[in-house]
Amino acid sequence: MTQLREIDYLISGQGLAGSLLAWHLLQEGKKVVVVDEDLTYTSSKVASGMMHPITGRRIVLSWRADEFLPFARNTFKSIEKATGKQFFFDMPVFEIYHDHGNRNDWIARSAQDKFKDYLGEECLANEVHENVNAPFGGQWLNNSGWLDAGKFVIAMKEYLSDNHSYYSGRINSNDFINTENGYFFHDIKATKFISCTGYQAIFENDWKHLPFNPVKGEEIAFTIEENLPTDYIIHDSIKIIPLGNKQYRCGATYTWKDYTPTPTTEGLLKLKEGVATLIKVPFTITSQRAGIRPATFDRRPFLGKHPEKENLFIFNGLGSKGVMMGPLLGFEMMRFLVYGDAIHAEYDIKRFSEAYYSSVATK
Repeated sequence: MTQLREIDYLISGQGLAGSLLAWHLLQEGKKVVVVDEDLTYTSSKVASGMMHPITGRRIVLSWRADEFLPFARNTFKSIEKATGKQFFFDMPVFEIYHDHGNRNDWIARSAQDKFKDYLGEECLANEVHENVNAPFGGQWLNNSGWLDAGKFVIAMKEYLSDNHSYYSGRINSNDFINTENGYFFHDIKATKFISCTGYQAIFENDWKHLPFNPVKGEEIAFTIEENLPTDYIIHDSIKIIPLGNKQYRCGATYTWKDYTPTPTTEGLLKLKEGVATLIKVPFTITSQRAGIRPATFDRRPFLGKHPEKENLFIFNGLGSKGVMMGPLLGFEMMRFLVYGDAIHAEYDIKRFSEAYYSSVATK
C-alpha cells in the first residue's frame, strides 16, 4: 500500500500565479505541491511581460503601482538569486508621442507629484535614435522593465522540482478526491487546494460564476542587421523589447472570444505593421506565438475562498498586468491562506457571491 504524502497546499497550475503563490508559501516553510501539465501555449510561457507604471492612452498611473512595482522587482530578484537564473530585466521605456497634443498630455503628467518616480526626461524629436520613428519625440519612463515569463516558469519548475514540490500531470475528477479530511491526489493528501489554472478556469464548474474575460495575445520575434537600441524598450501601441544579439520581441495583440492558442495571419500582419511603424529599417521575423490571458470583466483579479466548499480557493485573473501585480497579490494570497489576513474587497471573489448563489438556485 502506497504511503500518503501529507502536505499543506496543493496548487493546480504552474503559470505566473501558481509559481508566485508557491514561492511565497515555500518561503513560509509550508509543504506545497504544484501540479501542472506543462502546456506550451499558456500566456505565462508566451508573454514578454513588460512592467509598465502607466496605463492607457489617458496616461494614468497604474492601479497600486507604488506598491506593486517595488515588490515585484524585489520578488523576482529574490527568485533569480534562489534559482541562479536571470529572467527579470530592469530597463527604461521610451514612450513615443503620437502628436503634439499627446506630447502636451505627457508634459502635464510630469508636473504631477504622483508621477515623479516614473517619468524621466523628455526626448526631443532631434534626439531620437536614428532608426526609431518618433517624429514628435517621446518620454522616458523609469522604474520599468520586463520579465521573460517563459524563462521564469522554467526556472520555477526546476526550483519546485528540487524542493519536491512539482508534479507533472493534470488534476481531473478521476484521480482527485475531495473529502472532509482533505484533498487526495494520487499519493498526496493536502489540507487546502488552490486553483491557479489561468483562463482554463472558465471550464471548471467551481468557478463558472466568476466573470472571466479571456484575451488572446500574439507575439513575434525578429532579427535586424541595422543599428537599433539595445538598452531600452520602445513602446507605442505595441512594444519592442531588445533581447541581445540583434534579436527583439514585439507584442502584443488583443483578441477576445478566441480561445485557440494558434497564431493567426491577422495577428502576424498587425504586429508586422506595428514594427514597421516604429522602426525605419528592415527586419526578419523568426517566430510567432500566441497565448490566452486570464483577464476579467471588472479588470480586477480573483482571489479568495469558494462560497461553499471548505479549503477550496482560487488565485487567478491577473490579466495583462500580471507581471507587475502578481508578486504582491501572491504574497497577500499567502497571508490569507496561512494567517487568515483579509483580502481586499476590490479583488476578493466574495464580490460575486450573489452570482454564485443565483447560479446554484437555477440548477
